[in-house]
Amino acid sequence: MKFKISYLIIFSFLYSFSQQSENYTKLANQLIPTSSDSIVDKFKNGNIKREATLTTYTIEEIEYPFYTGKYTTYKRNGRKTYERVMDMFGMPLSSKVYYGGELFSSTKTLEIDTQIVSVEEFLMSRKGISIIYEYSEYYIDKNKKPILWKKGIMVNGKKSGKWITYKDGQIHKTNTYKNRDKFKNLLKSDYIK
Repeated sequence: MKFKISYLIIFSFLYSFSQQSENYTKLANQLIPTSSDSIVDKFKNGNIKREATLTTYTIEEIEYPFYTGKYTTYKRNGRKTYERVMDMFGMPLSSKVYYGGELFSSTKTLEIDTQIVSVEEFLMSRKGISIIYEYSEYYIDKNKKPILWKKGIMVNGKKSGKWITYKDGQIHKTNTYKNRDKFKNLLKSDYIK
């Protein structure tokens, strides 16, 4: 069993500050990782292609690997293309996509919930896990700076509630999508302001 103090600190940080529901936390608390390995892939020119951490859980001799912590990809020239922060089970907490070296889109997880009751099912399937996140999309202005273009809430990958499109920093258009069941409860909370 290889553990490094830094990984345990990172896991504690990610686990403590994510927006995990009581059901999700209850299942997660039953599991302890059996290994955690850093991954660094490089291009032939020596530049980093991908940096990640792979964390494995073992139950009854079956291994369940998940990317955890920070996962980053780069182009051959060293420009960052993607960055994602994940909890101890690979669930996204935040992400950023870059285009031409500039920010193109970002997400911030507001809530992760599950109706799954068994640890085995929790490790094998993502079908019973619900994720609500704030999504933002940007365009690059003539000064090559990212400017907010769209913003809204997504529930399990589908638009929910009010979405705003901006033009020159001002509200240009507002669309309203079906409020997903989970989002209705979240609207009443402190997450959405």
